[in-house]
Amino acid sequence: MELDPGSSTSTPNDDTKMTMLTPYGTVGVFVSEGGLDATLKFSPAAYSAGIDVGTGAVINPEDIGGFNNFQYHTPADLLPYSTTLKVGYAPSGSKNASASGNNAGTVNLGANTFTDVIAGTADDLSDTSPDANTDATEYQLYTSPVDGLDVYASYIEIGSAAANEQDYEAGALTAKYTSGPYTIGLGRNLVAPAVTKGTANDVERITYVENLDLGFGYAVNENLSLSYEMNRSEANLAEVSLLNATVSSKNSQDMESVQAAYTMGGMTLAVSYTETDGDNYTKEEAEGSRIDNKQTIFAVTMAF
Repeated sequence: MELDPGSSTSTPNDDTKMTMLTPYGTVGVFVSEGGLDATLKFSPAAYSAGIDVGTGAVINPEDIGGFNNFQYHTPADLLPYSTTLKVGYAPSGSKNASASGNNAGTVNLGANTFTDVIAGTADDLSDTSPDANTDATEYQLYTSPVDGLDVYASYIEIGSAAANEQDYEAGALTAKYTSGPYTIGLGRNLVAPAVTKGTANDVERITYVENLDLGFGYAVNENLSLSYEMNRSEANLAEVSLLNATVSSKNSQDMESVQAAYTMGGMTLAVSYTETDGDNYTKEEAEGSRIDNKQTIFAVTMAF
């Protein structure tokens, strides 16, 4: 149980888990814990995955860790190549769901125009809003067929009480290979947000998002680590015209991140520089509203 007395007087202990190991696997109960999404498993970042340090409103898969959920994990030695399967289920997502991680503030895109989102006038029809969710199920598969290679796959689906043309589902596949001081990571994920029925004509809605992640890491020595990561994200949109014709288009967002970290005993000094081109999927042709962000982070971490 993580004690967070300053977060809220009504919910001071908001991150809790209880697991039980058995000869047949692990079972557990998780409250805002137990994430199974594989999206960031590709990352060889010296500090933290570039798409997860703040700038860049990339739409990545939701995670069962944002729900109160039950899980089962197969035993580590049951399958060859250290293969494990984890399953999580949230039975009452309508009360316990949250828009978590770097999706917060962007999940409305499926039901609003980009102008609405940028201007802060997006309506409350969030694709994964707590009031609309009924339950959630997520699966994660891990295997290591070769020494130094870690492969992850995950898939999540979220049930909805709303009348949707498309319910939420997302999946990720990542691989990371380490050989000596070098590490390379590759990730691919697809997100299909919930699309509400009856969305007005001439309103763009996201039908699915394609993400590609690539990263390189280099351990200069036992103290100094360097990394470079890039992300390419494309939002595929559809718009129904007044003549009932469907018009499709794409909006993109690109991110690059360079990081360095130096460790001395229990202290780590890190610097991260990230550039995002087309933040929040602003249109390439809309020169006035195309958003480019730059972010520099200096961090000091100490372990006692």
